[in-house]
Amino acid sequence: MNTLRQFAVLLVTVAIGLSSCQKAVGKVTPVKSDFTFLKKLGIETTGGIVLPDSIDREHIDSRHDAAFMLDFNKQAVPLLDEVLDLTTNPDQRDVMNYILGIKALPGYFTLVAYERAYGDGTAAYVGIYDRQGRLTDFMNCGKWFREEPAWQGEDNQCLVERKKSLLKFVAPGEFVIVRDQGLYSGIVDTTQFECTKTGCKWKIVNELHYRIDAQGHIMLERTVCNKSQNVPATSAFTDKVDEAIYLPRSSGQESLDRLNRLATSSGMVRFESLDNATDAFNGIYDLALALSDRYQYDPQLVLSWMASHRGPGGSRLTRVFEFVFAYSMIPKEVLVKDIESMQDPEARRYIERLTAQWGPRDAVG
Repeated sequence: MNTLRQFAVLLVTVAIGLSSCQKAVGKVTPVKSDFTFLKKLGIETTGGIVLPDSIDREHIDSRHDAAFMLDFNKQAVPLLDEVLDLTTNPDQRDVMNYILGIKALPGYFTLVAYERAYGDGTAAYVGIYDRQGRLTDFMNCGKWFREEPAWQGEDNQCLVERKKSLLKFVAPGEFVIVRDQGLYSGIVDTTQFECTKTGCKWKIVNELHYRIDAQGHIMLERTVCNKSQNVPATSAFTDKVDEAIYLPRSSGQESLDRLNRLATSSGMVRFESLDNATDAFNGIYDLALALSDRYQYDPQLVLSWMASHRGPGGSRLTRVFEFVFAYSMIPKEVLVKDIESMQDPEARRYIERLTAQWGPRDAVG
């Protein structure tokens, strides 16, 4: 596992030579900042934590101390509880939350780039706040950086999985996330116990262009430069799920509709028709991870959507939704409390019946 230093650096590193279709980014016109809400929480708002528009590779070492670890109750809860369910989900207390950088946006909005570390994994997020510190939008960005061995064979041969999300600002209130993921062949360095990449097995590169509107919502303008080579079907499907994950909270029902289409897509049907239990399971599991994000953002929206899309003809997400609780992505007790808060009595009764027997796969009784 790479260090937090790598995450903070790669967040703002310009993707030099990443794709021939990328355009050069000029200097962004500065906007007035108001980081008062962060200062009130005791968060440093000067120096390295302020994201530049771009950064040269020769300046990488200048940002290694920029990451700011959040105190759970005093800082993480006020900033993130609304979308990550920090106070009602006990598992969230074991997660370490970091701010990797902040950026002033037009209209006195602030972009905050987060890194969350849990067990041996990490997750990257972007939040938009108004000058009073109210969260106006939120988005999962996958992973800022991960590179780790996926397999090691004879003669020190290995395979390396790599995922990277680069964030760069292209104009006031506009930014691009470059998603770069792939599988590489390599050789194990027995002295450093690391796998050095020697060739590319497959690779996907996408650019997602966003802008912040007058309400502080993240608007996905377009996705361009879909570069891919030798991508296996399972990885191509996961990439489509990732595209849905990269939709902001404000996209609302659109993200659920997209996940439902993926659950009924030819790729998912193919996995199941071939009776390939591993690929079918992985496909559903990927969808469940994406759906759990949506649920944390707005549980009432997800429950209402499920209630209005009943039966096989209405939704294939019902089975995916059960996976969320079968594999404890969200505790069942959180679901029970959210169902109690549903305003439509008929919809509430339907969801209660639907989920009555749901729970962790390893539960007894």
